[in-house]
Amino acid sequence: MSDQGCRGAQRARTAAPFAPLIASGGIGNGIDAAKALALGADLVGIAGPFLRAADRGEVFAMRFARELTETLRIAMFTLGHRNVAELQATPHLTTVPPHAS
Repeated sequence: MSDQGCRGAQRARTAAPFAPLIASGGIGNGIDAAKALALGADLVGIAGPFLRAADRGEVFAMRFARELTETLRIAMFTLGHRNVAELQATPHLTTVPPHAS
């Protein structure tokens, strides 16, 4: 996830602390989803990869869903988290230091 995406998530959460934060666009796999959730997203939207898989057939869409789920589970495991709530509370990816000018 780019610095711009990280800063955007921080600004959105600051501007509307009680509104659901939905990460969407550029999320292509379970690692991207894990990053978005760790940065504070409440939900992750993944349309493009699902649509491309579904265009090839139901089996491909199901395969993508399984791969996405397993990749997210592996990412959570490597960070020591048992569930999404724990991932969302992770201290590992919460701030982005400003760039030196």
